[in-house]
Amino acid sequence: MEIEAIIWFLFMLDSLICNYIAWFKKKGYRAKFKTMSKYLPITKLWAFFYFAFLVWIGYSLYRLGILPF
Repeated sequence: MEIEAIIWFLFMLDSLICNYIAWFKKKGYRAKFKTMSKYLPITKLWAFFYFAFLVWIGYSLYRLGILPF
């Protein structure tokens, strides 16, 4: 597996965790990270676009033959 695929998988994992927090655990995020949540709020729209961007990058890497699907 190439380094680009490993990096993409790590970012995809981060995106999935971000979406989970944005959609289901937003109150817990605000309670646990009070200061950080003021400066880096997690919104559903931002999380969705982050995921969509990574899907697009993954599709590009797949077409180049880098992702092992």
